[in-house]
Amino acid sequence: MSAAFNTQRVIEVIGRTIAPVVGDTVAATTGLMHCRRLGINDGTISSADLDRLLASVERWLTVFVGNQAASKAVAKVRRALLSEDAP
Repeated sequence: MSAAFNTQRVIEVIGRTIAPVVGDTVAATTGLMHCRRLGINDGTISSADLDRLLASVERWLTVFVGNQAASKAVAKVRRALLSEDAP
């Protein structure tokens, strides 16, 4: 992964990607909620913070949809972010 990702873009990708799993309303707030909880507030997210954020989202999703679906959803988020970041 690259050194930094735009925080707002990460939140948007999380929401868009997990919406089919948890619904639009919940998905729209998930990324922001987890960023705030983890103290991720600035305009960029480092690779390490992105890993922490996605791990937090995955743990939370597991409660609602189980391990397998949560893992698949977060993998889709990661792939979407990496493909946007690719040169």
